[in-house]
Amino acid sequence: MIKTLKRGEQMQGLIKKRKERKLTQKQLAEMVGVKQHTVCGWENGNRQPNFEKLKKLSKIFKCNIDDLL
Repeated sequence: MIKTLKRGEQMQGLIKKRKERKLTQKQLAEMVGVKQHTVCGWENGNRQPNFEKLKKLSKIFKCNIDDLL
């Protein structure tokens, strides 16, 4: 079962994985096919990625979706 985030809850796992790989928000955005401000919104809790974007992120970071949340 995938954990659901409450509005405004940060995606700590995504932030951690991105920083571990030494990627900027812009670099990650390009890999996922979104704009940098979208990744920023995911990380600060103002937006949430849809399931397709979560699947892309999990493939990029080679992890489960829950690890990103």
